[in-house]
Amino acid sequence: MATKKYESMRIMSLEGSVVFKNDGFTATKDGKPDPKAFRGVLDDSLDTLKLAEVYDRHKSELAYPYLDGKKRFCRAVVSLSFNRAIKLYESYGNRYVLNGHSVTDADMQDHVCISTVGGKPTLIAIDVSFRENSGYAPVEKPIAEGILGKYFKYDADTRSYKRSDKTIPTDISCREIREHLYTHGFDIDGIHYVRYKRSVGASRDGRCLFIAEPLYADMMAWSSCDLSADTASDQASWQACIALTLSSIEHDPASQEIHPHHSRQSQPLYRKCDMRQGNRHARPLGRGRGDRDRKRHLGRRGSAGCRDVQRERIRHARHDAPAQPFLQDLRI
Repeated sequence: MATKKYESMRIMSLEGSVVFKNDGFTATKDGKPDPKAFRGVLDDSLDTLKLAEVYDRHKSELAYPYLDGKKRFCRAVVSLSFNRAIKLYESYGNRYVLNGHSVTDADMQDHVCISTVGGKPTLIAIDVSFRENSGYAPVEKPIAEGILGKYFKYDADTRSYKRSDKTIPTDISCREIREHLYTHGFDIDGIHYVRYKRSVGASRDGRCLFIAEPLYADMMAWSSCDLSADTASDQASWQACIALTLSSIEHDPASQEIHPHHSRQSQPLYRKCDMRQGNRHARPLGRGRGDRDRKRHLGRRGSAGCRDVQRERIRHARHDAPAQPFLQDLRI
């Protein structure tokens, strides 16, 4: 029987600070999905199969197809990481902009943009020179040190602004960004996204999946079997359970198919552990010396090798025992 070939899809993988500070963030370039935004890969799973069905029911609420282009760009879900805080002055190339403000080239005069904030002149943006002969035009009239602040300095020799040795402080922490996006979500290209799932692996990496809001209710009802998260006493376990449907169902040709009626000879061979080297690297044993190796390991009471053999014996006993009647129908 031919095996179905499952494929992965490309999803948006972004830093939380990027969508937090960019209300008009777009993942489109020249009317097409921007590959730089779609850096994440989502394998086919029970979740993606159901997602395609739910997406089709709500396609009138979403302005984009479920899978766009040959590279299978998908806007249904977005993966966010929370590894970068927002600094007081954010860098965009050689330009530093005060957090909460936006400037254009037209706003810059003599490499700086100054505006009145709270009744006093404030440095909003500044272009700095990282190296000589970089095409940086000489500063005509340096601004006062009180406005320049301690994070930038003026170099009279090169007539340019540079970064000082002072560390620019954090204005919004990673935790604040995560809590805000978990609670309020965010918008990309006119679609509002809300918190969806967080698998065990993703939680270790600090990532979380967000889903287009029109799809959320149907997908969560299906994932949770219509159960409510409010009834779960252990929320961490609850989140891990509903994320199990994200497990990849990609077929691995090298994997061995296991059948409940297989014989003892078809079982994997016993593992041998080299205890003298202080490690537990397993290697297969030859069929001809299986009994000898089993006796050898059974003589090491309490050793890792003995435990491996005991586990194998229990597993064989389970497979060799007659199946209970109510399990007969579950065999495939």
